[in-house]
Amino acid sequence: MKTSGKLKPLAAALLLAGLGHPALAQAEGPKPPIVLDSTGAFEVGGKVISKPDDPSQTLSCDHGYVEYFIPAKRRSVGLIMWHSSSTKVWENNWEGGEGYKSIFLRKGYPVYLWDGPRVGRANWSCEPITYTPEYFDQRNFAAWRFGITYPNWHPGLQFPTANAEAWNQATRARYDEFDTLENALLQAEAGGQAIDKIGPVVALTNSAGGWRALLSALKAKSGNMKGIVAYETPGFVFPEGEGPAPEPKAPMAPIPCRCRSS
Repeated sequence: MKTSGKLKPLAAALLLAGLGHPALAQAEGPKPPIVLDSTGAFEVGGKVISKPDDPSQTLSCDHGYVEYFIPAKRRSVGLIMWHSSSTKVWENNWEGGEGYKSIFLRKGYPVYLWDGPRVGRANWSCEPITYTPEYFDQRNFAAWRFGITYPNWHPGLQFPTANAEAWNQATRARYDEFDTLENALLQAEAGGQAIDKIGPVVALTNSAGGWRALLSALKAKSGNMKGIVAYETPGFVFPEGEGPAPEPKAPMAPIPCRCRSS
């Protein structure tokens, strides 16, 4: 997506604001307090379905969940933080230090933490879901490119490899998620409605959240999506007539991530 020149300082800040990045800590010195005008949450999107044998009984489902934090001195463009595991990835680093949420609130950016439909705090699904425990911890170690086999870490990682509790936090900071095209389109629809309601935002995304946000930009009707920052996105959305030839009947390629496929 194209961004205006006014958003270039934000892009530069995002490059510097790696969780626990030493250059950022040295530049900022003591942290100023975070002063909020308001904080809260709301659901958005979804539908209401009726019980087949009793239409008077209904279920509100497939909506998204937005938790928001508005600084007292706010900038005009906010950040919608879109995870592919849990909102924890934006709230803290793995050693417990502050994450992107606090870093950018201190800089005056409104922050919106997003759980898409059927994920985390928006887990009411309109379709039946069966949970089967799968053993992802060691597979995620390789998928996240920490190393080939746990606990043989690649050299030079920013992850605190000597901190066993940091690894414990990383393996637990995820929700059950569904990496299918159907689910991505479901999240994109609700995400577009959230962006229409929130106002001007840049989507800050991680992994599978990236291509869902790209799809949401197509669903939003307001023009409020001002840019997308995508860390390690597994897929892209191309303008019509550009990019690889579509293969509508081909199965979606497996996505290495911290979630399970449905």
